[in-house]
Amino acid sequence: MLRRLERYAPLMGVLAVVLWVVGAILLFDGAPGDKASGAEIATWFDHKSSRILVAMLLFGLGTSAFIWFLASVAARLREAEGHPRLPSIVLVAGAAAAAVFTLSPATSAAGALAYDNLERTLTPQAAEALWVLPDGFFFASEMIAVAFMGAAAVSILRTRIFPVWYGAVTGLVAIVLIIAPIGWAALLFGIPIWTLVTSVWLFARQPRETVAVPA
Repeated sequence: MLRRLERYAPLMGVLAVVLWVVGAILLFDGAPGDKASGAEIATWFDHKSSRILVAMLLFGLGTSAFIWFLASVAARLREAEGHPRLPSIVLVAGAAAAAVFTLSPATSAAGALAYDNLERTLTPQAAEALWVLPDGFFFASEMIAVAFMGAAAVSILRTRIFPVWYGAVTGLVAIVLIIAPIGWAALLFGIPIWTLVTSVWLFARQPRETVAVPA
């Protein structure tokens, strides 16, 4: 039974992306705009606290699923590489980037908890600080993700467990992450799409188990 469930482990990447997308919709639909005042942001933390916390729960579960998916990727690369260095970088850097990325909605969750759990009232200045803090975590996640996608690209090109063009695209995502004006697109769209494709690809290309027939 456990071995059958293990076969579906690569699809945790699909689950991760789905949870992230649903969490983002819940968090940002109706959220204050960039020009909102601190008082408006504080009111949003107060009135939408339950919704924000549910969104954070989904983000966190999505990151947990992503780490599970990364273990499948690293294991497959390790089998093909015969050396743990690059697969280990993929696992560690990917998990670190996802964890730091999850801190972005966590700051909104902190604002929501101030009202929902601690029964405190945030000043406009405090609300504004929590509102802009995610940008720092987002940028840090971009930089960490460079190691993740860069190691994945080199390993794919060396092992050919995916087509060469896929390794090249993975490397391109790593390069775009470094370019500050457009790096956000690689983090928000490039890595989730890569995760979906890699997840399905790994699942589909698993060797099928053979059932022994008694003589």
